[in-house]
Amino acid sequence: MGPTSWRHGLATFVCVLLSACASTPQPPVEALPLTGPLQGWSLRPLPGKAQTRYVLSSREGRACVQATSEGSASLLRRMLDLPSGQIARIEFDWWIDAGPVVPSGEQPPDDAAARIVLGFEGDEARLSVKDRLMFELARTITGESPPYASLIYAWDARQVHDVTLISERSDRLRKIVVAGGEQPPGRWLHLSRDLGADFRQAYGEVPGRLVGLALMTDSDNTSSHAQACYGDVRFYDAQGQLLQGSLLMSAPALSAP
Repeated sequence: MGPTSWRHGLATFVCVLLSACASTPQPPVEALPLTGPLQGWSLRPLPGKAQTRYVLSSREGRACVQATSEGSASLLRRMLDLPSGQIARIEFDWWIDAGPVVPSGEQPPDDAAARIVLGFEGDEARLSVKDRLMFELARTITGESPPYASLIYAWDARQVHDVTLISERSDRLRKIVVAGGEQPPGRWLHLSRDLGADFRQAYGEVPGRLVGLALMTDSDNTSSHAQACYGDVRFYDAQGQLLQGSLLMSAPALSAP
């Protein structure tokens, strides 16, 4: 299915992924122990937003990262450096406890119980003038280069499965709805995707190096509650070998808070 537009709630999301907005101080949230399977990860707040709470937890005896949003939005992310041609597929597990609540009759804003966000390098000379200016602004303000392109796998009960959506704010943000209405909350869901094929579907080109991975649960636009638990996020090569940079929640299961 061809790409369509996201209609609501992406301004802050774009700011974070492109690192183009200065952060506004927010009340502190409980710190997640960024050790063990989360070594190398960091919490990334969004400007002007309350922060989603990320804690270690478990579902049915399986360790996971529980993300709880109370009208909030932020990411848990890590930097990577993987040749995309080496990645044959990505596999990930999530458990949806509750999705954002959209008032009856309103256009669904861009909130999601669960997202896997991937950032890629690429040839910036191919970007639009608008995007090149945004990238230069981001580097000037933060000293950090934004991803050339971001591909997002999302759980969304309101959208058609496998639809590709393009942000109205920047065409460097594209998501594929991989689960939702047909996958009810309260169970583990395992997903396996051909990363190269999905990127080509979304962008019409071959992906560059994979430079970032993030988890994101938010409900700031609906001012509602959303909660999910993220299990493993695994990258495999064509021979089925696990690649460095995978998130392995293989530590002994922890009791839910």
